[in-house]
Amino acid sequence: MRQSILLTAVLSTLSFAQVSYAAEEAKEEKSAWAATANVGFVSDYYARGISQNWHKPAVQGGIDITHDSGFYVGAWGSNVTPNTFPDATAEIDIYGGYNGTIPAIEGLGWTAGLISYLYPGGSWKKYNLAGDAAGFRQTPKGGRWDTTEVNFGLSYSYFSARLSYTLTDWFGAERDTGWDGSTKGLPIWNS
Repeated sequence: MRQSILLTAVLSTLSFAQVSYAAEEAKEEKSAWAATANVGFVSDYYARGISQNWHKPAVQGGIDITHDSGFYVGAWGSNVTPNTFPDATAEIDIYGGYNGTIPAIEGLGWTAGLISYLYPGGSWKKYNLAGDAAGFRQTPKGGRWDTTEVNFGLSYSYFSARLSYTLTDWFGAERDTGWDGSTKGLPIWNS
């Protein structure tokens, strides 16, 4: 009986050591690639100050794949309303690029990428846009909502700035448009 208890104790110790060793090996073999997904339900979808859903709820979701080098690709989608995008009921964004840091300045980061906003079935071809109170009237020449932009951004500490330039007709209107954006975030408390 004593021999079997001793044998069981020795074998148990060896098996725990093997499990521990296998766990350490698994930690060391972390992949350079990572994938994440997200799903959201929002009360309204705003982009660049415009309700994309005519003040109605939206279902949104996406997937992102990143590499330790800074490379990233992804896709994101949302329902939209034909009231905002004639003949379109969905927006699908496909994007990719690189993120990195500038070693000479600690905390300075950069990003460069490309994004395509796709609106399957969406078209301006049978519509004219009525403008503001000044009577501006525009007939888009592209006919489609689909837009591709190139972008570049910098970030430092709590600040970020980004520039974007269209490579295609901007949401069906015209080429050579773009936008800029910046943020300033401050921590509420330090933990």
